[in-house]
Amino acid sequence: MALTLPANYISALGQGFQESWLVEISNTGGSGTAAYIRIGTEEVGSGASVYHPLIQNRMSVRESIDLEKGTAKTGNISITCHDGTLANHSQKLSKEILNQGTRYYLNHTVTVKSKVGSIGSSDYLTIFTGRLKDVKLNSNHQVVLTIASATPIDFIKIPQYQSSSGNYFPIFYGTGTPTPASTDASKSFTDGGRMFPVEVDTLNDGQYNCLAHRAITDGRLHYPIKDMFESNGLPLFVPLEDIQNNSFDDYEGATNDTNRNVLFTTLHLSRAYKLRPNRSVTTDTTGATRSTITNLANFYDDDDTTFASMDYVGGLGANTDVLTFKFDNIVREEHSIQECKLKVKWETSNHTEVGQGSITSQLYVTAKIGGSSIRTLIQNETGNRSAAYDTVDLLASVFGNENGQVPEELIIEFNGKLQVQDAGSDTGSVDIDMYDAFLEIHTKIEDKNDDTNLNTLANSNSVTSIKQLYTGADGLTKSFDSGSVTNIVDMHRDLLSRFTGRGGSGETPDINTSNYSAFSTARNSWTVQYWTSKEEEVMKLLEKAQFEGGFVFRFRTSNEKPQYIYIPNGTPTADHTIGLEDIRTYDLSMTPIDKLITKRVIKYQRSPINDKHLLEQTSEDTTNSVRTNYNIQTNENIATDTLDILVGGIGATDTGSGNRNDGFANYYREINGVPKLITNIEIINAQTSNASNYFYGMEVGDFCTFESSVINNLPVFSGLSTTTVFIITGITRSPGSLKVALREI
Repeated sequence: MALTLPANYISALGQGFQESWLVEISNTGGSGTAAYIRIGTEEVGSGASVYHPLIQNRMSVRESIDLEKGTAKTGNISITCHDGTLANHSQKLSKEILNQGTRYYLNHTVTVKSKVGSIGSSDYLTIFTGRLKDVKLNSNHQVVLTIASATPIDFIKIPQYQSSSGNYFPIFYGTGTPTPASTDASKSFTDGGRMFPVEVDTLNDGQYNCLAHRAITDGRLHYPIKDMFESNGLPLFVPLEDIQNNSFDDYEGATNDTNRNVLFTTLHLSRAYKLRPNRSVTTDTTGATRSTITNLANFYDDDDTTFASMDYVGGLGANTDVLTFKFDNIVREEHSIQECKLKVKWETSNHTEVGQGSITSQLYVTAKIGGSSIRTLIQNETGNRSAAYDTVDLLASVFGNENGQVPEELIIEFNGKLQVQDAGSDTGSVDIDMYDAFLEIHTKIEDKNDDTNLNTLANSNSVTSIKQLYTGADGLTKSFDSGSVTNIVDMHRDLLSRFTGRGGSGETPDINTSNYSAFSTARNSWTVQYWTSKEEEVMKLLEKAQFEGGFVFRFRTSNEKPQYIYIPNGTPTADHTIGLEDIRTYDLSMTPIDKLITKRVIKYQRSPINDKHLLEQTSEDTTNSVRTNYNIQTNENIATDTLDILVGGIGATDTGSGNRNDGFANYYREINGVPKLITNIEIINAQTSNASNYFYGMEVGDFCTFESSVINNLPVFSGLSTTTVFIITGITRSPGSLKVALREI
């Protein structure tokens, strides 16, 4: 977004100007002029406020951004100084700066300012702010100072709050979705839940106490159905019958401590639910030679108003048509089964009998339990039947299920049957419509010896082996604004604000283009779901979010203000236009072929159960045939990206169309999916021919174009146009010198 240059600084820029760098090192314990050490590349000022001309080397400030990783880097400044006497301290530089008496300089703020011409101190341009990291005195009586860019988020670790057991209260970001309340008396289906894991901290007071991320009112706990998944690939969860929606903030003797909330439930983990066993279904119409069979999938979809049909016509002697549905991936519950019922909704219509023949419609159920299969007639209809459910108790003795198990396999069988009284003259027909089938299950942990003694239950292996339960409550809300954190930009800023004290409501970050609101809007579909209860460095998590979010974050070297850098859709407006007279030296290259990522295998959506990534997408630009154009072989230039945060905005499978900010895959196709031009230029002029901007105001993340004078006179740039936009990815600044690295966007 370019530095803002003071008006008098601008006026002083021109042919033949001289630039000096002035350095202020602050301390603890001083006041007025005694609060600083002032040195420079020339003597400026007088008396106690003088900048002493002690700097002997050619200083430089180096900064770069990595668009592929989302990171920024600022090099240290090394200053070699003559060990002269300081007017405001009346002693040599070495003695003053190494003084450990009343004034301390190490790790305090260092400001580097640019002075051009004869401008006054109020017009100096601040080009770097950092901290004094190291001081050395050598045998040549030189003082060597190392100045590092200020990084106020180093060494901070999260989460920050612990229980007495040493477990961390977790951090959640994103939108959770609890499943509807479900009890034994009023069971509900389980689809649609999106959960966060909550760690079991203690089993005190006859309950699981689980650490929560904040005060919540919709935090009822859930338990997963083993190895069962929704159609979108997410695990299935059941809400516990002991509904405790509200978190508790008086845990372990605390009083209304909102940083230490717990969710709790009874040790039984009693849960009851409905489940359509539709994960693995086969149908069999063998022998149904007289029937017209339609819409088979309607029987095992999630809609009990649609139906499959078997229109049976009997004749030519006694006969039976059979239609079967086999469900061979039935739920496997881990705890004691209290109830296991199958409910089947079906109807018969147009029941017709001719002669002495009789037509029946039959429902059979076969349950496979412990390797044995038992077939049982459930209902025999001899006329029309309105659509209704039949209930089959799968724990009944008729199925040989004395051990209380969920069947390993279920076969639901519909028969159309003709029985005749005399030869050849009896016929009939019936339409059998099959609407729905689902299981009703109730399970819990129980102690076979003493189910009423919670102390006994608390010591059982079934209870103690459970290390986490699950909540569908939303994650953290914005600490810098109102509302929930949903996209990856707001998550990044909340981490900054909440844990580092930066980027809060009073410090809106700068953006290299537009503003924060527009940037956040550009990432609205890049939704997140992230959790952690393990200690980690906040810097590493921020950098993970930067990569997955397709942006660079840095603290500006001029004023330490937080800044986001990204490439917007379309063609960005240039901050600087470079002409032929502005270039001292240059080179031009192209992205090396081994740096291209032309196909991405993207793994995303962590499982809250085991942290494995559940979903996968392959993205490639097939519209523009990039891999063919550049002779890339089958197994070359392919990357696997494992995303721990991002769950939405993954991008297109074909990234050759649309906008770069449509999603992760689209954005990185523009970053390293096709070759880009790269140029390094030494700028000879301080001011651009574009009167509104100045080269000495350049920053990483700024956008540049070239004038026609460059394109027409330098053959290596002849393939460009005046609308070809580059982004500044590196800057090296020294007194009177400016070098930039540019990359085509």
